[in-house]
Amino acid sequence: MPSILSKLLPFPDMVLQFNCYEVGHTWTPFCSRAALDIGGSVFFEGLKMYTGVYLFGQLLARRYDYKSFRETVKSILRSSTFLGFNAFAVLCLFCFSYRSLGKLYLSLIGHVPSIIGSYMAIHLEKPSRRGPLAFYVANIAAETLFSIAVSNRIIKPIKNGEVVLFALSTGILVYFIKKNGIGHDMISTILKSIIGKDELARNKPLTIERKSDEKCEEKFDSTKSTLSSSRINSGCNDKLSKSNSIRSLLVKTVNGLSSFLFKNHPSCPHSSSCLRYSITTFLQRFLIGWTGISIIPTILRSPSSLTSMSSLTKGLKDRKNINFGLFLGLFSSTFKACSCLLRWWDNSSKHWHGTVAGMIAGSSMALYPSKTIAQYIFWKMMETLFWENVSTGKIKHSETIICLTYALACSQLFYVAVICPSHLRPSYMKFLDRFTHQCLRLLNRNVIDLFGTNSSAGFKTFLPDFDLKYTSRQFQESVLVWTIQ
Repeated sequence: MPSILSKLLPFPDMVLQFNCYEVGHTWTPFCSRAALDIGGSVFFEGLKMYTGVYLFGQLLARRYDYKSFRETVKSILRSSTFLGFNAFAVLCLFCFSYRSLGKLYLSLIGHVPSIIGSYMAIHLEKPSRRGPLAFYVANIAAETLFSIAVSNRIIKPIKNGEVVLFALSTGILVYFIKKNGIGHDMISTILKSIIGKDELARNKPLTIERKSDEKCEEKFDSTKSTLSSSRINSGCNDKLSKSNSIRSLLVKTVNGLSSFLFKNHPSCPHSSSCLRYSITTFLQRFLIGWTGISIIPTILRSPSSLTSMSSLTKGLKDRKNINFGLFLGLFSSTFKACSCLLRWWDNSSKHWHGTVAGMIAGSSMALYPSKTIAQYIFWKMMETLFWENVSTGKIKHSETIICLTYALACSQLFYVAVICPSHLRPSYMKFLDRFTHQCLRLLNRNVIDLFGTNSSAGFKTFLPDFDLKYTSRQFQESVLVWTIQ
């Protein structure tokens, strides 16, 4: 049976003649024990992580009753079980593929077992968390695909591409936030704290008849003073010539700019002048961003450095930290300034103002280019667009799409972590190491390198201590003998 199945696969040359013990779970020859080991370690680490996350969320919501704590405990156990079963199922299917085919194929080391295992596991998680999980994992998986494509010269990175991506994604995302209201996800919370709750709140259109427009027209061109009152009331722009329409637009713009400098529009969420509002915002966000990124990481790395002025001043003088503060301050102040100008220009507050303000403000990332921030915003925007189309009925079977997205993204991450880990974000690799209790470092990467993937790059040389009773003759003749020599 294994030989029959192996002949059905389209890539017979990309195969290893070794068993799953010799390549994968080198710490134990028993597949069931290996699956329980890795599933148990992930479940245990998940308990620690989700306990902090869910309890913090409950305390933040100020829910202290027994029912809330019971629901929190259930959520912690459910999410931890989902993670543990995901790891357990992937390793079980990896071993099952070898037992079925008698060989280890390149795709079966990462892709196929993880697609099936992850698709089954995601159904254990709470439905409301499946979407955010799927898009979060898709974000990291897309990053690895981009890294692989760049290294293989399939695509060429665009200069300042992350700035363009951030600006476009922010503009679209803010539009939907202003349209549908502020969500409770992390990105929405961050944007609310940076831009302000009032600026992101749902718009309450306020249109005011501006009598000053007539006066400005008369000052700009005295010849228009002879216009009849009936023509003014019906709207000058509909009957004026093309040149007068341009003049009217210029007057409207100049009037908006002058008003921006000295007062606030009735639909503005602030009481001071728009200019003062923007400048104050820049100073506040700059100081918060600059000092925060300079001091907090230093304290987290070494709490004793809190009393060391040299460590703190070093962080404050770091040009990269200053640029982050400038980016944060300029992003927030530019967004608010553009929103105020558009309110003056359009004499109202509308959803599309957020799009224009977000795109213009997003260009401030040129001061602090960050692919990570740009990708997070992009995938949050994609998630928002997805649910918007689901709500309008344009996308059907959303639950199946979410589960498949999660499964495919996880398969990409598992595959990269095993085959070419150099393309995986270092922070995520540390996350996998912690959750699997370093099991990924116990893979026999020297053997996996026979695929030509350079799997062992960046890892210390590791020679597993095998029990020869469970190793194959092929492995003993081709690997162990060579190692002894």
